[in-house]
Amino acid sequence: GKSAAPELLMRALYLSKINKDSLSQCLADSLDVALDEVEHAMLDPRVAKFGQGVTSRIFLHFLSELDMSRQEIEKLLTESISSHAGHRSSEMIQLCIDQIEVKVHQRNSSGFEILRMSLSSLHGGFLKPKLLREIPDPVTGYPLRWEAADGAQSVTTDHPHVVDHVQLSQYQAKRVAARRAGSSYAYDLPGMLHLALTMKWINASSSDVPAAKATGSRKRSPSPGRAAAVEGTPKDIMKAVELVMDWNKMELVETERPEGSNDIGMLAWKMSMKTPEYPQGRDLILISNDVTFQAGSFGVKEDQFFQKASEFARVRGLPRIYVSCNSGARVGLVEELKPLFKVKWLDPADCNKGFEYLYLLKQDYEKLPAGTVEAHKVSEAGEERYVLDAIIGEGMKSTQGGIGVENLQGSGLIAGETSRAYQDTFTLSYITGRSVGIGAYLNRLGQRNIQMVSSPMILTGYGALNKLLGKNVYSSQDQLGGPQIMVPNGVTHQVVRDDQEGMSAILDWLSFVPKDISCPPPMSQLAADPWDRDVEFEPSPYPYDPRDFLRGVIDYEGRRLRGFFDAGSWSEYLEGWGQTVIVGRARLGGIPMGVIAVETRGVERFVPADPSNPDSREMKETMGGKVWFPDSAFKTAQALKDFNRGENLPVMIFANWRGFSGGTRDMYNEILKFGAMIVDALVEYKHPIFIYIPKHGELRGGAWVVIDPAINPEKMEMYADVDARGGILEPPGIVEVKYRAHQQVEAMHR
Repeated sequence: GKSAAPELLMRALYLSKINKDSLSQCLADSLDVALDEVEHAMLDPRVAKFGQGVTSRIFLHFLSELDMSRQEIEKLLTESISSHAGHRSSEMIQLCIDQIEVKVHQRNSSGFEILRMSLSSLHGGFLKPKLLREIPDPVTGYPLRWEAADGAQSVTTDHPHVVDHVQLSQYQAKRVAARRAGSSYAYDLPGMLHLALTMKWINASSSDVPAAKATGSRKRSPSPGRAAAVEGTPKDIMKAVELVMDWNKMELVETERPEGSNDIGMLAWKMSMKTPEYPQGRDLILISNDVTFQAGSFGVKEDQFFQKASEFARVRGLPRIYVSCNSGARVGLVEELKPLFKVKWLDPADCNKGFEYLYLLKQDYEKLPAGTVEAHKVSEAGEERYVLDAIIGEGMKSTQGGIGVENLQGSGLIAGETSRAYQDTFTLSYITGRSVGIGAYLNRLGQRNIQMVSSPMILTGYGALNKLLGKNVYSSQDQLGGPQIMVPNGVTHQVVRDDQEGMSAILDWLSFVPKDISCPPPMSQLAADPWDRDVEFEPSPYPYDPRDFLRGVIDYEGRRLRGFFDAGSWSEYLEGWGQTVIVGRARLGGIPMGVIAVETRGVERFVPADPSNPDSREMKETMGGKVWFPDSAFKTAQALKDFNRGENLPVMIFANWRGFSGGTRDMYNEILKFGAMIVDALVEYKHPIFIYIPKHGELRGGAWVVIDPAINPEKMEMYADVDARGGILEPPGIVEVKYRAHQQVEAMHR
């Protein structure tokens, strides 16, 4: 078996008196100190040499007796530790914290008992809570054994939360391997989602957005009755059931089995979670590569499994979440042939002249099963040789799961399935570690992507490209597909720092998404911001940040000016691409909406140099505000497609365009094509579209044409502020075309 991962243990005693009211704060303070100490220890060269291969544990012992029931202690400790882990998730991941254990003394009628509360990843899953009762030696006080709090199970090993140390070693070895790949172990993902969901409920319970009071003489209609905040977190907020392939029937079966017992590099779960938007529960399908199994590569079985899992979500109209961490289609060799084949050199004294053929000796050829190779027999120097014509590898152990074009055929299968899934349901990909080849294509075919900052999406590794170019041009995968490439080109919608933040970002996006394809988007029950209040931010005739109009802003005098949408509901996506258009999602009166707005200020577009071309240079292009350029027109069309497919969102378009950029370069860069795509997206749109020309806004020429309600009159409506303007051309253009120079002279002399 694999050797156990090195452990780092931080232990602390808390001697001060605590009670029910102070325990939570004392625990939070102690955990803060513990994390700082672990961070200091990780900097020690004796620990730092192991990198991400360390298992870190924190043990806190509170000596003061607590006058609380066991249920109260369990609830308070679980919520406090989970909340702290959620708030400091980045540090938890960076420091490889796999267990937090708290030992307390509970006072009862017979004296006291010792309880150990643990959130541990050591026995499978991610930070799973477990409460044990410790039975000490009556003389020495040393623990003799541990029992489940309800007395159902007894543990007598030296580690109260681990029974099988061999299984622990194997499991931790896989977790460490995933960390070294820059990702998290696939079996930890449901637990990380559970922690993120717990934090959503904690935030929802503590949200306090003050309701606006009616002011002025305007009579207001009553706001819909909605609770300002959710009271407490419901029980059993998430249940994850693994989907396992029955290879005889070629169908997925809901199965409960130990974590890490998979025999292919692809996993899937059917997840039922109670979210603040759906407190009664919603289902989704989570699919993930297992990077610890043959580097997460796609073989035939992985392709078949992925196709069935995606189809499972698509047929039921459920959201399909894909966590991408892979090395592309599996490339393999017939390993059994490596020690057997020989080479007939053209000149045995000079191998640089090349070889004539590869061959097997008779005894080696006869050892191989039929179908392994195709060869013809020759005799040379009195020796029978079988010259290799083709290597098939049929029936060999090393070729199980595919090694060549059969894997590419499987890649085509899942590419087609992902494209269909985007058409039929909500698809979202999260990129962690790395995503190569077909893995990168699956992300793009699913359209919506969240990328971890250190996780590139590439087609070919930089080493292979350097070989192809004959020189060392690229030095890292990030040069080819890091966020600095994938955000400006519109492939990545959002960037996160780590996997826990990625899980939170997935839940944030899902908060705007219906529970299945046939339902409307979820009406939020959390907002205390009334739908009928005034929009306090007023657009300026001068360039301003339109996000202030959407979300609200605190002005230079410290006053909060509320924006168009519910306070705190605005989320922007595709921020780094096509920056003259702003795209995001928000709520209006609790109703989720897609949002498209216009940047009124000038922006700069950065085009990096190509390292493979010595003559290439970086370029900066200045683009004016309130104008559609090729990238921002494409972004508008893409956003409309995303809102329409799987999200079922009504759309609010804040139209403030002077027109399309029609210069030589923009015409060459297909501005006409992308402008037409906006019309195509509006024609296909199945949900309400509201177009509003804001105060001091203008809509002219082709920009009016591509969003006019006549395109889809059943779904589109247009409104305008009294100070907005519209027309075919701007005044100077009209004068140039319709008010000639001699007419202007005549007018001047009248």
